[in-house]
Order: sequence, then structure tokens, then C-alpha cells
Amino acid sequence: MTFFSRVAFAALWLFVLTVPVEKAVMLQGFGSVAKLTGFVAVAIGAFVVLMERRVRIPVAFHVLFAALTVWGGLSIYWTMAHDMPNGIDFTYYRLNTYSQLLAMCILIWQFAPTEKRVHSLMRAYVLGALIPFFVTLRNFMSGQMTYYQRYSLDNTEPNDMALVLALSLPMSYYLFLRSKSPLRFLYLVQMLAACGTILMTVSRGGTLASVVALSLMFWARKRLQLRWRVALLAVAGAAVIAAIALVPATTWARLATTGSEVSSGTMTGRTLIWREGWRNFERSPFLGIGLGAYPDSVASFFGVSISGNFTPVAHNTFYSYLVETGMIGFTIFACLFGVVVRSALKMSGLAKMLWLTMLLTWIVGVNALTWDDRKPTWLLFSLIVCHHAALRSEQQRKSFALNPLQYWQEAVA
Repeated sequence: MTFFSRVAFAALWLFVLTVPVEKAVMLQGFGSVAKLTGFVAVAIGAFVVLMERRVRIPVAFHVLFAALTVWGGLSIYWTMAHDMPNGIDFTYYRLNTYSQLLAMCILIWQFAPTEKRVHSLMRAYVLGALIPFFVTLRNFMSGQMTYYQRYSLDNTEPNDMALVLALSLPMSYYLFLRSKSPLRFLYLVQMLAACGTILMTVSRGGTLASVVALSLMFWARKRLQLRWRVALLAVAGAAVIAAIALVPATTWARLATTGSEVSSGTMTGRTLIWREGWRNFERSPFLGIGLGAYPDSVASFFGVSISGNFTPVAHNTFYSYLVETGMIGFTIFACLFGVVVRSALKMSGLAKMLWLTMLLTWIVGVNALTWDDRKPTWLLFSLIVCHHAALRSEQQRKSFALNPLQYWQEAVA
């Protein structure tokens, strides 16, 4: 790697570091800190590519994401948001976000071609996910609630914060298992801090997602020596005791309602939003109601506008794609997601367990959140695709080194 390539990767690393806290620090006239670091990373990356004239050919994942972005852009011509106050502005905003996310995915693909660099980006996300603990703990100690008896980062919705942290748990444990540095214990500290922060958010969906995320410890248990298993069980037991003693009773009471909300409740009004969204979907099942038009299309049902404090988004990522982009857009996304899942399945060993756990964690979390335009979603997808490509390239290099003739015969076949 050249010096300028390393500079571009350093800018990308800094951007990933800010993803878990993207809205906690807002810069006047520019938006979130992640938007600024992302802009810098894209600018430096584009400069390096133009200077070195070396482009890594995109794969099916990027082509499908580009197709999804173009389809969303075309929906401007038929979006329901045309008939809503300020609605078209939100459609353009969502299209702009998709374009930026596509640039982020291409940037990661360009400058993270090796497993070492993929691990480095994972490390950046994990370190960034340490920051919410300290800020949320400060808000908890000072009584600065986001909602009643719920705490989070500044300018960050508790449910979003919980899923951001849940996604960091498998990464931390994977890096802990792979690391031989004395700093490997920092990953365990991050896991404890993330679990504590999730409890402070009192997010039911985030709690379920974190349980799925922690299941990696069970699937990968054979990779730890017996003494490490005993030590981790002891730490986990101490953490549970501390949580029972320190977490308010209102937190446990809300988490205990998860089953009843799913079986017989409205999931905090989400079922009402889904029902109204389905009625709009029936009006345009193939084209959809338009990218970003979901909040405006159901706002009249709730008696609020998009400019108010309440924005009735789909609260389900898959449902959001179906209603907003129609069967055509949903099919494109399904193919894209299939490529990501296939990449995870093509890997083996610990890497395969990691990414399948991550995907399942994401699925559980986004069933109650609209994360189609969130950076952690596309960062996750990009890391999976890049890791699979890196492992495959390494395997091909080893195969060529051991038996060049057999390698070329298999390649031609």
C-alpha cells in the first residue's frame, strides 16, 4: 500500500470511529460529526484514486445498491410526498443520503481489500462504541432523561443507540478471540459497557438484539480455553448481579412487557403505523409510494405533520422498503441482501459465525426500526462483502503458491 493509500484509509478509519456517535456531536452549518468525517474521507479517497489511477472493480453488492439508489431517485416522479407539505424535501433528502451511503460502501471496498484492514475498521467501530457509555452514564447520574426513565446519547434515540451498541458486541468478542495484544481486555470492557448502556436505554428491541449478539460467545465457546470460560462466566455473573442491584425497577418493568407487546399490544403504536402504511402500499404496489414518503403518507392519520416532534416512520426496515419502493425496489433490496448473506455463508470458521450472528442481530433490531438509511446498516453489509473478498483472495494466493497448474485449471473450469 502506498503512503497516500494509507492516508485515505486513516481518514476512513476516523469516519468509522464516529459512526456509533454520529448525532451526539452536531456541527453548526454542517450537521453531524460523522457527516464531516465522511465528507473528508470521500474527498481524500477520491483524490487518491484519481492520483494513483487504481480502481477496485465493484461487485454485485455495489451494482445492486446503485440500482436501488437510482430506483429511489426515479420515485421522485410519482412520490406521494408531492401532495404533502414539505414532503418532496424529505424525498430529496433521502435520495441524497442513499448517494452518500453508496459512496461510503465504495470507499470501504476500495481501501479495505485485506482482512487486516477489515479488522482495523471493526476496531474503529468498537472503540467508537465505547463513548456512548460515558455520556449515557453521565446523563443517567444527572437525571437527564431522553424519555421517561430512559437515557441515551445526546440527540440520539434510545432504540437506535441500543442497536448500534448491540452490533458492536459480536465484533468485540471476535476481536478479543483474534487478538494477542495485552489490550485485548479492552474488548471485554467494551462489551460490559455496551450491555450497561443498552440497559440504560430501556430498549426492548435493543435488549433482544443484544441477546442474539451475545450468542456468539456460545457458538465460539470451543475457541476459548477452560480457564477463560470460567473467567468469563464469573465476569458475566458479577455483571448480572450489578445490573439487578443498580438498574431501576422501572427499567425491568418495561423490559418485562416485551412479550405482551409483541403478542397482544401495539408495540408502542407500531402496528397502527404498519396498518396505515399498508393501505398506502395497496394504492401503488409495484412502484411504491416514493422514497422517504412513508412519514408524510401516514401523518394525516396521526394528525401530525412531518415538521412536528413526531415522525411516523415505518419502524421496520423491510416494510419501509416494500411500501416506499414497491415490489420492484423491494426485490432489488432482497437480491442485495441475498448477496450479503451469501458472502457470510461462503466464509468459514469464526468469521462465518461472526457475520451470521451480526446479520441476525441486525434483523432482530431493524424489525422495529427504520434503518434503511442508517450508516451502521451499510457499514455492516460492506464489511461482510469486503471480508469475504479478502479471505477468498488470500485462499487463491495460497492455492496458486502451492500448485500453480491446478489453480489455473480450476480457474478456467
